[in-house]
Amino acid sequence: MSLSPEAQAHHDRMHLVWDTLLKPYMPDWKAEINVFIPFARMDETGMSRREISDCITYITGTFALETTETYLREDGVRFKARGYRMGPAGDH
Repeated sequence: MSLSPEAQAHHDRMHLVWDTLLKPYMPDWKAEINVFIPFARMDETGMSRREISDCITYITGTFALETTETYLREDGVRFKARGYRMGPAGDH
């Protein structure tokens, strides 16, 4: 079964967001998510906080809680989610 061009583009974008901004901090992709992403990094990659939250939901089946904060003198957003393993599709 193949995806429509729109669905394939969405799938590809969600995996690009994951691989670029989340995977470097998530060696176990099924684990709980607690990742801080600076606004500067979002600007640099052209990826928005909404897109990151959508990505977390798409990849893990869980919703992200977003908190704006300053961490190590950088402003950004902390994303927290239960993660795939503890979510509705998980292997718990």
